[in-house]
Amino acid sequence: MRSSFVVILFAMVPVMLATGCKGSRKSSEGNPPAIFSDYIVVRNLPASGALEIENTGPDADLAPVLIVQRQEKDGMWTDDLTDLSLIEDCQKAPPTACIHLPHNSKLRPVPWTGSSCDSQCFRPCRANNYLGPGTFRFVASECNGKLKAYGPAFKLPPYPLKSNR
Repeated sequence: MRSSFVVILFAMVPVMLATGCKGSRKSSEGNPPAIFSDYIVVRNLPASGALEIENTGPDADLAPVLIVQRQEKDGMWTDDLTDLSLIEDCQKAPPTACIHLPHNSKLRPVPWTGSSCDSQCFRPCRANNYLGPGTFRFVASECNGKLKAYGPAFKLPPYPLKSNR
């Protein structure tokens, strides 16, 4: 009986992978699902660099920083160094603590300018670089960093985006 279970389990692995069963594997096929824990959704808005994070499930706590990933020529995703955060208003200081996102709520951070350290709101920065052109995606994390929500890919043009100043 035990050997039949093992055979069935190994036979199911390709089916699970082919049907999109969630896992933590890296993929060169494009985007993983744009959700974590089946309720945090990262979506791009029409303007390049603009995004929205929606919580369709129970209350959640998000890390205050957003990861920006670049798609390499081989299709793999790598993290780019930015100071992007979940800040919603440039008149306020960037968040340093976890962001509470209640059930059925949305968060719209200030759009990303495409820059490395002047990412959203103007601040002096000696080593600021425009990271485009290229294909990018945003990654939101649960406050403890264990679960991540991968947004869909978007393109940055070869010239800097409009500043949020």
